[in-house]
Amino acid sequence: MSIDHLLDACGWTLIHFLWQGTVIGVVLLLALACVPYARAQLRYLIACTALTSMAAIATLTFAWEVAQPAVVAVVQESKLLEASEPSAEPVPIEDRSIEPASLTEVPPAIEMERIGVGTFTAPTDNELSWAQWLSVGLAPWLDRFVLVWSVGVALLALRLAVNWFAVQQLRSTGHTIEEVRWQEPLMRLRQRLRIRGSVSLRQSAAITVPMVLGWLRPVILVPTEMVSGLTPGQLEAILAHELAHIRRYDYAVNLLQNLAETVLFFHPAVWWASAQIRKERECCCDAIAAELCHGPLPYSEALLAVETFRSSTPLAIAASGGSLLQRIRRLTGQPSRSPQAAGAMLVLLVVVGLATIFALQTSEASAEDDASTISDEQATKLAIAAHAKARAIDRLPRFYSQIDYRNGDVATMTAEEVVSLENLRRALTEPVAEEKWVNIDNLLAWDATRVLSESLSHRNSRDNDGGSDWYAVRYYDSKEAWCQERSGTRPARFFRLPSFEKSWQHSSPLAYQFIQATPRTFWWGDNDYHNTCHNRVDPAIVTYRHLGQEEMGGETCDIVESKGRAERLWIGRKTGLIHAALYYVYYGGKSDLVHEHPAVKKIAGQMFPSAKDYYAWYRQQKSQLTSAEIDELGEAFFEANFDHMANASCFVQFGDYQEISPGAWYPFTQDRIVCHTSKEGEGKYAYIRCESRVKKCTTDVDLTERIEKLKPQTGDFVQDQRVADAVIEYDWRDDISQAEIDHLVQQKQLELQKSQELIDKLKVPMQKLVGQAAPPLTDGKWLGEQPQLSGKPTLVHFWAAWCGPCKNDYAILNQIAKKGQVIGIHPPGTPADDIAAAIQDGAHVYPTFAAAKSDEDLVGGYPVKMYPYCVVLDAEGRVAAHGSLHDVASKFHELNDAVALAAENKEAEDPQESPEEEKPKDAKLSFAERQKKLKQEAAPYLQAMIEAGYRLDDDQNIKRIAPPFPDSRAKWYKAAHPSQYQSIPAGPDLLTFHYSEGNLESWRMVFGGQHIGSIVETMFDIYPQNIAGPSDFLSTQITGDWVVRPEAKGEKLLPELSTIFNDQLKLNVKMRFEDQEREVYVMKGKYKFKPLPEFVPKEDAPRHAYSQYDTIEIFGAKAFPDGGAGGGTGTFQLFNQWLGRWIDVPIVIEATNLPEQNVSFRLHAPSPATPVELQMAHDPDLVLATISSQTGLEFVKEKRKVRMLVIEPGE
Repeated sequence: MSIDHLLDACGWTLIHFLWQGTVIGVVLLLALACVPYARAQLRYLIACTALTSMAAIATLTFAWEVAQPAVVAVVQESKLLEASEPSAEPVPIEDRSIEPASLTEVPPAIEMERIGVGTFTAPTDNELSWAQWLSVGLAPWLDRFVLVWSVGVALLALRLAVNWFAVQQLRSTGHTIEEVRWQEPLMRLRQRLRIRGSVSLRQSAAITVPMVLGWLRPVILVPTEMVSGLTPGQLEAILAHELAHIRRYDYAVNLLQNLAETVLFFHPAVWWASAQIRKERECCCDAIAAELCHGPLPYSEALLAVETFRSSTPLAIAASGGSLLQRIRRLTGQPSRSPQAAGAMLVLLVVVGLATIFALQTSEASAEDDASTISDEQATKLAIAAHAKARAIDRLPRFYSQIDYRNGDVATMTAEEVVSLENLRRALTEPVAEEKWVNIDNLLAWDATRVLSESLSHRNSRDNDGGSDWYAVRYYDSKEAWCQERSGTRPARFFRLPSFEKSWQHSSPLAYQFIQATPRTFWWGDNDYHNTCHNRVDPAIVTYRHLGQEEMGGETCDIVESKGRAERLWIGRKTGLIHAALYYVYYGGKSDLVHEHPAVKKIAGQMFPSAKDYYAWYRQQKSQLTSAEIDELGEAFFEANFDHMANASCFVQFGDYQEISPGAWYPFTQDRIVCHTSKEGEGKYAYIRCESRVKKCTTDVDLTERIEKLKPQTGDFVQDQRVADAVIEYDWRDDISQAEIDHLVQQKQLELQKSQELIDKLKVPMQKLVGQAAPPLTDGKWLGEQPQLSGKPTLVHFWAAWCGPCKNDYAILNQIAKKGQVIGIHPPGTPADDIAAAIQDGAHVYPTFAAAKSDEDLVGGYPVKMYPYCVVLDAEGRVAAHGSLHDVASKFHELNDAVALAAENKEAEDPQESPEEEKPKDAKLSFAERQKKLKQEAAPYLQAMIEAGYRLDDDQNIKRIAPPFPDSRAKWYKAAHPSQYQSIPAGPDLLTFHYSEGNLESWRMVFGGQHIGSIVETMFDIYPQNIAGPSDFLSTQITGDWVVRPEAKGEKLLPELSTIFNDQLKLNVKMRFEDQEREVYVMKGKYKFKPLPEFVPKEDAPRHAYSQYDTIEIFGAKAFPDGGAGGGTGTFQLFNQWLGRWIDVPIVIEATNLPEQNVSFRLHAPSPATPVELQMAHDPDLVLATISSQTGLEFVKEKRKVRMLVIEPGE
């Protein structure tokens, strides 16, 4: 096929597209005219279809032209016939009389057609149709058309390339926005839109409007002047709009548009269709953003704010092009109008348009308009009165309420993308499958001297596991508090409690949402704990604002909301009763702004640089604060963080109010909606409906006979918890005397005393060192840089690789090491490699001295006999304190702060430095400012590391950088971690970085080496119980730094990591994931959280800082309320992984009714501990028994297929 033929085909394609594009453009115009008010998504698809059709028909036309050589022959023959006389008779081509000179002009295509066509009859002028005449007339110009078209395509392609380079420049010059007020809504909206990949958020002074750059690794770029000039609502609206572009892959579609415009630039219909796509695209994203931002009005205001930043006359400029006004009209369902006049008329049109928008908003916007009719003062009085009315039952001398309670997953809402008030309310009417209901009978009753709370959980037929009912009751007779638990046919267990009030606080009366709706004061105690009250802050000290009105419960309700109580109420105008309540949950603690609230300064008498500093003060001063001051500080927390941390969490509707006593109204129906993480996909939520129906409610029931039947009988097991430091167990007898019980308590205390005496005896040699110079650490080996043990206080931690309780201290020590000097001392007898492996596992950021064996049975010169143990050295190197980490931490901080203060005072009094030369001190910066400063100072070294090889190619997910390391690594460590550099100048043995968007982000540092097992745990996010391989091989030490893509997880890394192990490290290892049959524990039954009575909230913790989740204690033979081995908060699956890690056996979940939200868990082990004690602390049967007692779950040992990472060393 000749070039000339292709050029002609291209020319004819351009000519044909003139009419083809026009036809498609007209069809598009008519189609859009038929759906002027349709959803933007439909209009967008119509416009995309039109542009796609234009590109497709041009491609098909070109292909058809290329495949039709005969047509080309006709045209070319016609050109020849112009030089010869026409013949009336058909003449064979080979017999024509043509001058030789003319033959030289015949293109090769004609020679081909002489074979394919045979004969050709040239038409006369009268026989030529208009199409033929057009073809003959245009044929000589085809090459010129193609030339002009080629120049145009080249220029537009150049423009496209320039724009692409400009985009890359914007990506590289933009500065990352690290402010929490931007990052938190970004993370939240990403989850709601199910955007899985990473999205960078940056600022640039080179742009005037927010924009999205990139597709595979998108970047949201925001004008610098907008970063601090937007309200939280406007900020969230902007992010929602830009994330909508990312979710819809608009960047890729826009790129295809640019290609279509470049190739078909000569046709106006292409540009018009493309413009329609862009316009409808913005409207599509506006619709998504408006839905995420609670309606069109708030989002419209955000659009106006963006225009304000673009120009000093934003409305006029925006309206002149019709863009802003038309987008707002589309959001509110209004017909799009073009401006009819200029100047003053244009401004008037904008004003009228905005007035129309406000007039035609949704019911929520109408409610906000109505809010102006009731002031904040009136709304507050209304809410206070409603709460007071709800508390009328507190004063009743007798109360008896039986409730049928049930809960179940809403069948049609098991994988929702967002948690919102709209979805919470919709879940009230959606169906719940009958077999999904869990039924519980509840009873709450009291009289003047007794109180009773019962729960009986029925096992549904869907379980079919042979299980039976579970029963729990708490009661109090003004003398003693008891708790009874029973499951199926198992004998009842009784717990003798120190007080009913604490037991009441730890109960979770889900069936009694009306009890939890307001702070209450009962004769036995207050419901001032998060389990029994949604918010304990007194409604009388907060402010409510009016949001509007709504019909509910058969009357018009005022909707009022309080930031200080994190609640929204629907209050009946006629009755003053609470018909519904929306409660918010707070998360995103990194942006906690409580320390900035005026109430904090008023009560504390000072301002705090951070929330952390405020909470430290609170813990110290809480015992001296009044109840009113504690309430006011609680309100400060909720109010200060409402706008950026509050998220709709629970919606409750109260109905069928009945007056059970004069002035005391009680709702006989209580419907509650909550949600939890869905099992059907990441970023999705399942909704649960909880229904309570009152069977009986009265004020004249005598509880005497019922409570007598609940007391223990002869032979029943009793755990007596009345003496906190001596919990005892015994079999009940009716004639058991208090003297016998006291004797058991004394025996228990004596046993504990002997243990304490042994500990005190072991401490005596160490006590003799107090005030003396610390022994020199000379006989041994330093793992890490040897520090200077004078000039600053030092915390010495005696630990051992074989010591389980020692691990409890690692995280705390790492935190302390950021502000002061910490060293570890390891006793002799353990190989250095094992010590290094333990250091790596514990992620120690401080050096350790491995002591050599001593004839005097000393460890580094210290008479240490138990582990873990701590010693504090003062700045002069003298022993200042010793004991557990808990015992000595305050002394170390005291000494460290004193040294720091002395240094600051000396620097402030130094006359050698003039004010002009004085530089800002990092100590004057906030934590966030210091972190930002350090990051900026370290950035050049990170870039140098990238250039030195710390980068990933496009097809790489992981890379190992072998030593020796580049100089930029040490410089980065010194600049980014100056405090650690002071303690460990040699730096970490291993660094791991995340690599994204061409940038490095520090992930983790390891001091003391790293072994294969730890590497695979980290890279595959897997737990030890799911790794199969020889322990000696898994402990093989590995050197080198690592660079990993953060989005690369699990099996995706397997091939590359295997290649690194085998090719670079010559380990000859095989790794694979496979399902193996292993002995596991299967978790069965229904989850029902019952906190252990001996675990009560820490007295020094602020009430609003208490965990909002179930807290499960993990221990073996014995609990240690004041000890611990770590813990955390996360999904139930995370808890299960940690539980399996603790007992070193995989656990398969087959339980039902799992927690709606996260759970907290705490690990416990004795410290110091013998090997036997450590074994009992981790014994699977003992540990799982304690879990069963708290959760109602059962654990059965079975053999199951488990996904395992198998690591096999080669020969």
